[in-house]
Amino acid sequence: MLKIGVKIDEVRIDGDLKKLASDLTHYKKINISATEIPVHGLDAIKYGRLDKGRVRIIKA
Repeated sequence: MLKIGVKIDEVRIDGDLKKLASDLTHYKKINISATEIPVHGLDAIKYGRLDKGRVRIIKA
């Protein structure tokens, strides 16, 4: 079985979780089986460190 993945563009998302959710919903509808999510495009890296609070929000 062929599996197709995509990369979410960090510039397009620019920290906007609504855009992330919209993209993930769309990819699911068109049967994309893997998505690369950029931590820097979701503002999960601050001052060179992983922002664990932001990661919890993203995961939710």
